[in-house]
Amino acid sequence: MGVGVPHGASQRLRQGQVLERSQHPEASCHAGTSPRSYRARHDSKVVAGMARKLTSDEHLDYIAALLDDIFQIPGTKIRFGLDALIGWIPGIGDAMSGTASFLIVFASWRRGARSITLTRMIANVLLETLVGAIPVAGDIFHVVWKANRRNYRLLMREREQPGYHTGRDWMFLVVMLVMAIAAVGIPIGILIWILRLHPAVRT
Repeated sequence: MGVGVPHGASQRLRQGQVLERSQHPEASCHAGTSPRSYRARHDSKVVAGMARKLTSDEHLDYIAALLDDIFQIPGTKIRFGLDALIGWIPGIGDAMSGTASFLIVFASWRRGARSITLTRMIANVLLETLVGAIPVAGDIFHVVWKANRRNYRLLMREREQPGYHTGRDWMFLVVMLVMAIAAVGIPIGILIWILRLHPAVRT
């Protein structure tokens, strides 16, 4: 003959089990799931939540401001960010700023931005990185071009008016392509012209 458990004791036992599970989440795992796998899933959810926060509109706007226009020259409307300052570091300055600039591009890709918008963003960053490598003139270009602020505005435009400025985006990319071809072709053409004009140079 079994011994019955009083109703009050049974209720207190259930309350104690609920409290223990709340203090030790891994104890509430499904049967057959180890605490290690539970913690791994929990950590992945935490990381995903942090990634969403870091790529929120507020954080991306702050990144654009930090890199492009957080500082202002007193008495003027000229603003600049860390991009213009990092660019003074020989060799790696522009590479570092270019890498940081891709944060907004990555966030746009995660949000499902169209290929034409992503391509224009990448073109903005590449143009600023390449021209920024030119001493002095490149640092001035950083202040004027502001690739990160441009890309943040493209992201906001993509969300509010998707596909509205596609023609303008294509025009921008065509102009960039023509400029790239000219930047490579003109020096080569000049070199060929000099060699033909002065055959002795070849010897």
